[in-house]
Amino acid sequence: MITVFDRGRFAQTLTLGTVWREHGVLNGDDQRLLDSPLGLAGHRALGLMWCAAGEPLNAARRAELLDAARTVGNAHPLRATVGSTSPHEHAVLVRVLAPRVEPLMQLLGAVWAAWRPLAWGMGACAPRVWRT
Repeated sequence: MITVFDRGRFAQTLTLGTVWREHGVLNGDDQRLLDSPLGLAGHRALGLMWCAAGEPLNAARRAELLDAARTVGNAHPLRATVGSTSPHEHAVLVRVLAPRVEPLMQLLGAVWAAWRPLAWGMGACAPRVWRT
């Protein structure tokens, strides 16, 4: 059985100190937002992952993180609905839409694996919380 989000409300606010704030609201009965190509285009899984730092990331490091995310995204079946950007010098973001959670998590896990050696000089391993 597939559960469809068609009622209720989801609200989320994310902040990075005083440099970045994002607030979003999804209403289950807002078909224009959920199904429009200018909204979620019929997708029901929405993901956001970021790499952020307390100090500004220099331009070369941000470019390296963006290139890694875009390389992973361009090679993935969800390539049409994934995007990477750096809205502020403290953060690099990856957003993705998917019909289900599993392909979305696979893509974000691959980006995480690409970012981990670049950002922290550590081997790629998925966070344990992603397996619970």
